[in-house]
Amino acid sequence: MMTRTLDVDLVNEIANHPDVRPFLGGFPGTFADLGPLMVSPGTLTYWMPGAAFVLPSIGDGVYLAHSLFLPEARRYSRRAMRETAQSVFEAGAKEIWTMVAETNKAAMALTRLGGFSQIGFCERMFPVPGGPVAMSYWALTYEAWAAKRGSEPCQP
Repeated sequence: MMTRTLDVDLVNEIANHPDVRPFLGGFPGTFADLGPLMVSPGTLTYWMPGAAFVLPSIGDGVYLAHSLFLPEARRYSRRAMRETAQSVFEAGAKEIWTMVAETNKAAMALTRLGGFSQIGFCERMFPVPGGPVAMSYWALTYEAWAAKRGSEPCQP
């Protein structure tokens, strides 16, 4: 179950894992410190063992989702995303945006499963080991989330 957290160490541990860090961009081999992002006003952060979502508010009810999953937690990714989206929309969000590097197949699959719609694309922009890759931009509106939520079977 995803819970709200302000514990930077829990989130940074996941972010700097060798299976996660390359997909965060920036300089390979450097420490990714999500602390400044997590303490920014309006940022929502959710965590469970092996997974986290950091969602800074970018204004007017829009949040930018950063998903972090260790390999052993990926089997829970759909449930974790569902719980996080529900919490964010219940907190008053109008939209959730995310960005996905073309090399991150797991994030792309999760984005599509979550009902996000592609809103943009940029060639060779995102820095990862081996050189920049294309980045796509996605959005999930409250209305799309509510419609999808209504079509899913009830969970106990």
